[in-house]
Amino acid sequence: MNFELPLCIIPFEPDEYLQRVSNFIKKRGKTKIGKFVKEEEKEMRMKLKNLIWDNQRGLRNLTLEGGNRGLDLSDDNTRYMFHNIHNTNCPEAQFLFNIARYYITELYKIN
Repeated sequence: MNFELPLCIIPFEPDEYLQRVSNFIKKRGKTKIGKFVKEEEKEMRMKLKNLIWDNQRGLRNLTLEGGNRGLDLSDDNTRYMFHNIHNTNCPEAQFLFNIARYYITELYKIN
């Protein structure tokens, strides 16, 4: 079962999203997200097992260490969906959501 959070919606048209991802990666955005993840891991006392990028589609998957729980980019690039997390109010969901929200916020800043 997948859960979708309204605030994890990608608010760009498909072509605009792909262009923003391309510019984001060219401007070393992945490094910025990596630094944010390290800060969140320390603050939330959690660890990511995987942070998977696609150079065309952007941040595709976040998986927590110690299981198969995470957040995935939908196939149509319109939102992030939880997998194997049934309580969207739990600390793990908040941790993943914080990272996705930060990524989307950084995409807003890209021209």
